[in-house]
Amino acid sequence: MDRGRFLKSGWAPGLVLLAWAAAALAYDPPAPARGPLPTLVVLCDARLLPVAERAAEDLRARGLVAARLVADSTENIVQALARQSDAADAIVVEDKVAVTLAVRLGAAAESDLVTLASDRLVVAVRETANVDPIKALLQAGPGRVALPDPKRAPAGVHAEAALKKIGIYDRVSLRATYFASGREAVAALAADQADAAIAYGTDVAVVPGAKKMLALPARSYLPLLYFGLPLAASKERERAKAFLDYLASPALADAWLKGGFQPPPDDMP
Repeated sequence: MDRGRFLKSGWAPGLVLLAWAAAALAYDPPAPARGPLPTLVVLCDARLLPVAERAAEDLRARGLVAARLVADSTENIVQALARQSDAADAIVVEDKVAVTLAVRLGAAAESDLVTLASDRLVVAVRETANVDPIKALLQAGPGRVALPDPKRAPAGVHAEAALKKIGIYDRVSLRATYFASGREAVAALAADQADAAIAYGTDVAVVPGAKKMLALPARSYLPLLYFGLPLAASKERERAKAFLDYLASPALADAWLKGGFQPPPDDMP
């Protein structure tokens, strides 16, 4: 196995902050509200909830807008749009497929798309383990590699594609136990039910006892991106757009980094 084909997961925080500042949209705040603050309803993928809560707190403190965040999975958010069962002003979701579906449903315009952050697919080991993560993947006993299930989780689809692209899928799959999500796979690792796990960097960042060791090559799987969209039916579309622009701004770079996220690519809107 050529370890040079893997990328080390560490990065210089200062450089990442600069990259976030360069990639983020300029935030042009609306004028402070007169009278009661308008309340936005934002359907938010639970993975991004802590950063969205920070944005809501900042904007409320400035007297600009209040936001009621409704946390759910991206899949359920898109289903709610299809049923027209939730009156909302904006959505914060994972994956471009969700954006495409929202646009096809007529719920949003792609021209309003805000790219918020990106993620990495990583190999993780326990925090106390002094082990080469490649050896952990390739030499683990039966069932001792925790993987998200590609039939139930987008992370599993990306993990399977990456392992096949790298050329080690057959060897790793023989050692795999599958879980409903990347976060569950990392939790199994932290509980010593596995010697290695593959998941999103954001999953590893929030599970105590797990340590991100190596990022899989970015070209071995589709980009992992998170998006915001103001909804067409919103009566507060401009404020919803301003909320999402603030969510993408350098002011929240530290909150994104704490959650294991990275800046969006330079060529994204």
